[in-house]
Amino acid sequence: MPLTVIDHPLAFEQLAIMRNEASKPEHFRAACKQLTKYVLYESYSNSATTTTTIKTPMIEAEVPVLNEPNPVVVGIWRAGQIMVDAVLDLLPESTVNHLGVFRDEETHQPEFYYKNINESLTERTVIIVDPMLATGGSAKFAIDTLKEHGAKSENIRLLCLIASAEGIKTIQDHDSKIAIAVGAIDEKLNSDAYIVPGLGDAGDRINNTL
Repeated sequence: MPLTVIDHPLAFEQLAIMRNEASKPEHFRAACKQLTKYVLYESYSNSATTTTTIKTPMIEAEVPVLNEPNPVVVGIWRAGQIMVDAVLDLLPESTVNHLGVFRDEETHQPEFYYKNINESLTERTVIIVDPMLATGGSAKFAIDTLKEHGAKSENIRLLCLIASAEGIKTIQDHDSKIAIAVGAIDEKLNSDAYIVPGLGDAGDRINNTL
């Protein structure tokens, strides 16, 4: 499946705000939401559509619409919630699910603490949202959890704002059918498995808990 990386000056503006440690929490949140919309927009560029008839103020007209306007959006808590809100701005009929996963700062492995997932995701498009794709551990855990609920690999999309090449490779090696869309691919992971240059801890900056 394709890897989509946003290459647009408007996206660069939002990334600059997010990377700047001097950005206020409200500006950081706004940039996260705006960049999420750009990433979602690009990830849907080849989505299937069907034709329906509507009545304009002038005549009846045939117009294209999404085959599935109500995907399941899965936010990885806590940082992913702000991306859920942005997705709902563009796809307001979406179903929202949640998955609580945090990274153990010593082992860098994902730790599960909460799940609220539809019992059956068969035939549904599922969009996983998480601002950062660092090691890929949390995203891999989320993918496997969703598959346990019937989601098919080809119907899963992973949306992140900033990713490392290592994290992308982890997901692609784990399941090559997963579509990945990101705002930027950064240089590397440091010894603490944080993305460099990155933007710090997205959850802390979104929630102003630094």
